Amino acid sequence: MAFRYYLVPLVAPSAGKPGSASSRWPKYVQDLPGNWSARDFGDEPLALVRVDVSGVEHTALAANLDVFVFPADLSATLSAADVILIDTAFVPLNIPTGFTTANTWQQVVNQVLRIFLFATSVQGRGLRMMPVGTTVATTWNSIPAAQRTALQSAADDFGVAKTQMRAGVLYGDVLKDVANQFSGRIPVKLGGVDH
Repeated sequence: MAFRYYLVPLVAPSAGKPGSASSRWPKYVQDLPGNWSARDFGDEPLALVRVDVSGVEHTALAANLDVFVFPADLSATLSAADVILIDTAFVPLNIPTGFTTANTWQQVVNQVLRIFLFATSVQGRGLRMMPVGTTVATTWNSIPAAQRTALQSAADDFGVAKTQMRAGVLYGDVLKDVANQFSGRIPVKLGGVDH
């Protein structure tokens, strides 16, 4: 068994699982026997999970087309092919990209986790991180006003600067800026592991 990281869809709980009809659990992961922890992307139907899996369980998870698999060695530097893979997988999920071959997989996991934590704060304000029609390529001034207010309020709660929250800046760049400001300032954990 080894801990691995995945991006998985969120779905209704399997039969016999606790929670209400509106509960969401990580698809495929919820029925595994090992330990797992998850951070959802606010109200978006997606989660980053850290799962203790066997080789057989990993192979089964990785075979699903709606699962993004992070490599076992997160300290590895991204290759050019990895950067393309991340861009191809993350953009449709509205996860900001912009990674280079100078980044490690651990930095990718850390940024995703921090953005998901920020999304949870926005969700707590009654709004989705990605309202209908909004993507990481939407400019700040094109995001609905209520959404911008919620994002600014969440940034204030975390004590991060809002310098990128201005006209003409892409939403994905705003989210990356917020996530980068968490680094070293705001403790972010998944499964008891610091990120």
